[in-house]
Amino acid sequence: FITASALLIILSQLTVMLGLPLWARVGGIVQIAIHNPSYLKLIDWSTFSLSVVSMACLMNAKRLKQVPYFRFLNDFKELCLLIFSAIFCEWYNSVATEEEKIEVVGHVPAGLPSLTSPMTMPSDFHLVKELLPGAVLVAFVVFLSSFAGAKKFAMMDGYQIRAFNELMALGFANLIGSFAGSVPTQVGLSRMGIAHGSGVKSQLGANVFVGVIVAVVVKLFSSYLYNVPMCVLAAVIVNGASHLTEFDHAKHLLTFFQNSRYNWKSRMEIVIWLVGFLVTLVFGAFPGMFTAVATSLIIILYQVVSPDIVELGYKTDTVDSTRPRKWIACAREGVEGVLMEDGILIFRLEGPLFYANVEHLQEFLEEQELHQAEGDGSHYTGIILSAGSIPFIDTTAIQALETMIQTYNKRNILFFIANTFGQTGRLVSDCLEVHMQKGLCEGLKTKMRKCASVDDFVGLIRENSAIPNGSCHPFTSLRRASFVQSHSVKNLAAILEESEI
Repeated sequence: FITASALLIILSQLTVMLGLPLWARVGGIVQIAIHNPSYLKLIDWSTFSLSVVSMACLMNAKRLKQVPYFRFLNDFKELCLLIFSAIFCEWYNSVATEEEKIEVVGHVPAGLPSLTSPMTMPSDFHLVKELLPGAVLVAFVVFLSSFAGAKKFAMMDGYQIRAFNELMALGFANLIGSFAGSVPTQVGLSRMGIAHGSGVKSQLGANVFVGVIVAVVVKLFSSYLYNVPMCVLAAVIVNGASHLTEFDHAKHLLTFFQNSRYNWKSRMEIVIWLVGFLVTLVFGAFPGMFTAVATSLIIILYQVVSPDIVELGYKTDTVDSTRPRKWIACAREGVEGVLMEDGILIFRLEGPLFYANVEHLQEFLEEQELHQAEGDGSHYTGIILSAGSIPFIDTTAIQALETMIQTYNKRNILFFIANTFGQTGRLVSDCLEVHMQKGLCEGLKTKMRKCASVDDFVGLIRENSAIPNGSCHPFTSLRRASFVQSHSVKNLAAILEESEI
């Protein structure tokens, strides 16, 4: 959006820099080049020459920093250029013919506007209902475009901004400006580009000083603005907008998109960039901004609803290490020598677990069991979910996990959740720990409470599998207890009979 807006600003100023007549500028340079290329023959060469010289001065002013006595010219290059060009145009237009004259700003009304109430008549109050929908839309567009521009410059200079502060500032600026009949206030990309190029990096320089200087100039020196050439103003705007383009960032996003080590859902930022760029160029700033935001939300929602679920394994160089093993995705490209635990499914869900994607988890487990059965015909003895990448779990997902754990327990498959933290860890401990213990032998239930990592639960599953089958099955244990109890009753009856005799 920012890059396309900068290009639109540059394109809108080209007709002025070429010196085309006012009636030929309708539609902009793109429409002229496509539909009316003959208009290009109307270029005013004196205006075009002055524009080229102005751009050359602005682009090469940095070299003046190397000369101590001319360093100030680089800091005030735009102001110096406007002063010298105004002096030149005053002389040139006095000797040139009417057709050869360079277009200038012309008369600027002197003085500050008087403050009046936005609603002066009773009938104005009835217009509130009619204007409210449009006002909300204007406020929305102004805030989004302003915040995007402010965020851009904040990233360039390494400081933070708060959306609430920007919203309040824009609200007060527009509220106060309404008493002077001003247009809606927002962050002007071309103006901020010029300010940033001049070294302005604070609210004091970008707002207070600029406002004071504009008020003083309009009040006292408006007559001196008459001979300022329009083409030089356009050159200043073009030079400032050229610093807003982000093609280097787009190149970085494209490089990231081509890296196959990352899943495709995390490489879609280049798509958002291209959508915002193209729609802004074709349809304008607001459609481009709205489309980019909508595309970003759709991709985020898809990532949340369909999170990545990857099977985990460990590298061969860590199998004999005394330190905990590092579990990595088995399907990750560029990683070799990854082993998986035999008979144990270990996987990681990368994202929140809630009602919208819990079925996605169930489908993954069913597919993995099917592949295991079709492979070597064996079945899993345990399943471990690494929850280190799960920021939160809702109640629907908790209920689904509870049902899954109970179902796996009936099939003699242990299901554990490892690497829990924060709210997720508390929910697992309070709601699911009891159900995870039911599949274990009595002697291992206490030990499970001390397990936290994947390695801990792998060892627990191995210990539980090493116990002879049936010795710790809940139903078998119940039958054994009943058998012992019945024999104890018979022995007690025999002792009583002997005592009576």
